[in-house]
Amino acid sequence: MKKLLTILTSCSTALLVFASTTLVKNSNNKNIIINYNSKNISKEHKIWGDRLTEIGYKTENGQVRIKQIPHIVNVIAAQLPTEITSLKGAFQARTNNITWTVDWDTSRITNMNSMFYNTTWFNNDAILKWDTSNVTDMGEMFAYSKGFNHNLSSWDVSNVTNMERMFLNSTKFNNGNKPLEWGPKLKKIKNMKEMFKDAKAFKQNLNSWLMKTEVNNNDFGLDQDYQPKWLEKTEAAKPEISTEEILSPKADEALESPHTDNNLNEITKDKQKDDSKKINILEDNTYKMYLL
Repeated sequence: MKKLLTILTSCSTALLVFASTTLVKNSNNKNIIINYNSKNISKEHKIWGDRLTEIGYKTENGQVRIKQIPHIVNVIAAQLPTEITSLKGAFQARTNNITWTVDWDTSRITNMNSMFYNTTWFNNDAILKWDTSNVTDMGEMFAYSKGFNHNLSSWDVSNVTNMERMFLNSTKFNNGNKPLEWGPKLKKIKNMKEMFKDAKAFKQNLNSWLMKTEVNNNDFGLDQDYQPKWLEKTEAAKPEISTEEILSPKADEALESPHTDNNLNEITKDKQKDDSKKINILEDNTYKMYLL
């Protein structure tokens, strides 16, 4: 009996361990174990000289986010791990340019917020080939960038909802001096607040963009003639008021009041009492005259 209990206990423990872990292949086709009972997953970068040979990541707000790439890295020589869904802030505040020796598969990425925020010399066209079809957040992606100026028209932005401050104060960006052809692709966009604010180099006309959703376009940053054709915000219809209601706003209240009949009866009774008093006074005076 003791042996049976020992066997059952061992099997249960093994099942629990198996249920809490999963064997997956990483981007280098090597098996790794991910423990889902663990609150945080973290992996460090591997760097050889100025080359990034393996990419680190961590869990954050339900996403797997790339760890910010150190400033000593000039060359990306590592595939993007399949676990990563967020590239938020990956190259933020970089003062040097970056080159890729491998193509990144970005088809699973949903967040590119602040990815090249405040970069100085970054201007690599390798990113033009990226698959952005699942990205929803591009807020501040190139904000305060000082060197980037390439044509981004090829990007699929059909699922992007947030472009707030995307090119805020981006001093050189003019879309490679070509029209930015995103108009028909912007199907889910909701926020373009300050998108081109202080982007003084940007001279492209976006008037052909016909917005099909209501968008927050506060302080968009371009002259009115260069802005997209915004969908007007709908307002609830106000009830119509007749001329009679305007001239006599309380007329209906008097007619509809449930106390109207009672009030009239009270007024009539009071009037009858006053008339009765007057008659009594007259009778008394007449009686006095006869006595005289």
